[in-house]
Amino acid sequence: MTDKTNKILKFKVGETYHTRSNGDWDCIYSFKVVKRTDKTVWLESHFHDKPKARRVRDYFDCNPHNNSVMESVAPLGSYAMSPLLCADDNKPLKNSYDEES
Repeated sequence: MTDKTNKILKFKVGETYHTRSNGDWDCIYSFKVVKRTDKTVWLESHFHDKPKARRVRDYFDCNPHNNSVMESVAPLGSYAMSPLLCADDNKPLKNSYDEES
């Protein structure tokens, strides 16, 4: 087995990351990284009055198609259907309403 830990994809300050709700495909969450340390990111969104600090963890195969190791974070907290934000989620997403127009 190859050692993938030296190629960890990390969150970058200033980047905006997007993820979908687990219960509603058309619900897209967007978070901007405003600050970071080795194990913590501060995320800004319209859900919070001020940036929230969230603990970063390394996650294997966050996107099963690229088979890599990347940072991930639970931006709204950790619960059964909480969204997971991964370091490769920096491309804007479209919902079905956007595609109809």
